[in-house]
Amino acid sequence: MNKNEPKLKKYPGEKSALRFFDSENKEDMLRLRKIVEHKDVQDMMDSVAGMSKRDRYDWADEKGAYGRYFMFAVAGTEAIFEERKEEIGKVQGFVYLYAGSDERKIAKRMVRAGFLKETEIEDKMIFEISFAKLPQAPGGQISSAVRQACLEVKRITKANNETGVFVFCFIDEGNAGSKRVVEACGFERRGKHFYEADSAEMSALYVLDYKKLQEIEKLKNVKD
Repeated sequence: MNKNEPKLKKYPGEKSALRFFDSENKEDMLRLRKIVEHKDVQDMMDSVAGMSKRDRYDWADEKGAYGRYFMFAVAGTEAIFEERKEEIGKVQGFVYLYAGSDERKIAKRMVRAGFLKETEIEDKMIFEISFAKLPQAPGGQISSAVRQACLEVKRITKANNETGVFVFCFIDEGNAGSKRVVEACGFERRGKHFYEADSAEMSALYVLDYKKLQEIEKLKNVKD
């Protein structure tokens, strides 16, 4: 790996690695553009529809901003690219964790609807998570990256003396692939509800169980 490339972080037993995007790297930004402009991603994520070049560059620079916005690049490793060394360290997708006022409002609404307990979110940073892969990237990388991203955010948040982390996501019922990803990361389904008050259809609500995630990582560590 070139010394100027962003440093990779990989947990034992995992297939993919994490790093932040480099907005000064043309290939990083080209790959991010390919991801967000893909039809499937546009259909799943309203927030990327109409995203400008400036928006993409600003997004790529969210490297833990305010301790609440983490835009991770999923990076290729030898575990996936044994015969394509040129893909090692290159962007294969993204995992985004974000904790703003909107995310807290959504969680509060889910408490009122009976899907969450107030104690689950009380005094915690509330993150929503989204993810997508590069269209031509091999499978099996995103779930690995999601697990690591959730653990990294918890580690960083703890280092910043925050009290705890709560992670959730909503997934369209027809999106079987994303459901498999989160279920392989320790998320549990809580039911169906409207993501926003004016949403036309209900989506599945998933909540991360960090204990389950840690058990998954322990098993992977042993197998490694």
